[in-house]
Amino acid sequence: MKTIRKNVVSVTFAAIFALFCPLAFAKSYAETDYFLTLRYAQNAFENGDYGKALALAEKAKNERIKSVESELKILDQTQKIAAVRKAGDSLDDIMSELRQRNQAKAIEVIENYVYKYGKDKFDGKFSKLKEFIVRTKNFPESDFLIGKIYRLEGETSVAEEYMNKAYDKKDILNVPDLKYDILYELAEISKDKHDNDGYERYFKNILKDDKYYADEEPKDANAAKSAKEAIPAENSRAIHNKRAYMNSIVRLIKTNRADSVEKFFLMYRNDSDISTKALAGLSDFYFKQGQNEKALRCSALGCITALTKIEEILKDRVTDYTYTSFSDLLKKASSYSDIVSWGNKNGIWQMYFNFAEIANSCGCKNFAQELFSILKDYEPEAYWKNRAERSYEKLTGPAPLQ
Repeated sequence: MKTIRKNVVSVTFAAIFALFCPLAFAKSYAETDYFLTLRYAQNAFENGDYGKALALAEKAKNERIKSVESELKILDQTQKIAAVRKAGDSLDDIMSELRQRNQAKAIEVIENYVYKYGKDKFDGKFSKLKEFIVRTKNFPESDFLIGKIYRLEGETSVAEEYMNKAYDKKDILNVPDLKYDILYELAEISKDKHDNDGYERYFKNILKDDKYYADEEPKDANAAKSAKEAIPAENSRAIHNKRAYMNSIVRLIKTNRADSVEKFFLMYRNDSDISTKALAGLSDFYFKQGQNEKALRCSALGCITALTKIEEILKDRVTDYTYTSFSDLLKKASSYSDIVSWGNKNGIWQMYFNFAEIANSCGCKNFAQELFSILKDYEPEAYWKNRAERSYEKLTGPAPLQ
């Protein structure tokens, strides 16, 4: 049975450790200690023992440095072999020489990195492999946890420093998707600091990887030309396709028909669920800034993305479930406490309410009224359900007394 994750990505350190384990067959126990230590640090963090968590996270960083230095020493030893030096910089040629001489430790080190990152990561060159291994002395997972600890302790600037260190080394994350968790934390830190530019920037960094999200086309001709020139040619078609998708969504909303609500939720899907919370956050941010068109695009795609995730969960839990209507999906979702909790933590139920408010602010009263009529009856969260009812009555007048 599928479960809703605690946040949009929520890559746990237990999962990171588990994914690292296949490499442990070729590495000594001591060399994988740092991930085990980090797991203990995460356990302490979750139990509220922040002092212990911080000490263990720092210990994990030191263990990683020692492990990487040991690997580099092993590789440096191979250069004392004349035949290996003569093999030049080719990983294939060097590996051939190492195998002929039964240099098991060096072979293990090289194979571990090639297995995990692929030979292309190093352009097939020994020198680039070594440069990368030096870089792995950094431990972004540990910096991320330390940053979370400092944030909880109110040390915002220190927390931001560690989060940025972790994000700068995202290319060596054991689980690449952890970069989204880091960006979400940085966005929240920006919010705490009232740094609107940072808040928007970090969310938009997440949305770069969304399958469909795209900004509006700049309205100023010169700005549009500059924007197009700034986009690499190989990416321009992808951006064009994203904008076409987003523009089709907005066009449907702006038909301003009541029956377009169900048509909207029937026609579109987006399984890039890493971006749900970013879209929810940006839609609310843009709406409060009075940037209604941007808010409409974000809330529309965010609502589709959240619906796609909920539909996926319901298909796993409800026998022969098929999507029939938005109201039916909300009704069924309401019966699962974890879905309701996930929606609250990620701003989903607020986003659906905001979507109706934003649509109305963009002149789509009929669309908004129909959406409010669904939300007032089926929103899983009572607060937003009541808000939807009040907004519906503002558009239509109070319901007649029975």
